[in-house]
Amino acid sequence: MTPTQQQILAPLATQWNGLPAIQRVRLLEVAAKYPSMKPEARQRFQARIKNWALLSQAERKKARENYKKLKHLSPEQRAAIKRRWEIKQQASEPIRPSVPAHPVAPALTTVP
Repeated sequence: MTPTQQQILAPLATQWNGLPAIQRVRLLEVAAKYPSMKPEARQRFQARIKNWALLSQAERKKARENYKKLKHLSPEQRAAIKRRWEIKQQASEPIRPSVPAHPVAPALTTVP
């Protein structure tokens, strides 16, 4: 593996030897394409690989099973599931206050 590939795939470094050969090949293919990806695609890849690295074996297995199920659905069914997922994600995001956390106090004036 090149130093660039090592850097790109660093989140999986501790698990690399335990990954199936086919998965390692696919990850190396993505790492080869990484330099030519758009910045948004790079960020998405890095976020996903970090999240994947944090999953347990059971969680990964469940994710693979869900992916296989989604593949067999119609585009309309997948779109409906995506909309529900996005709604759920928005509902679980913390609500940000509309006022600053540390408001700036108005300047005090002295009366002469």
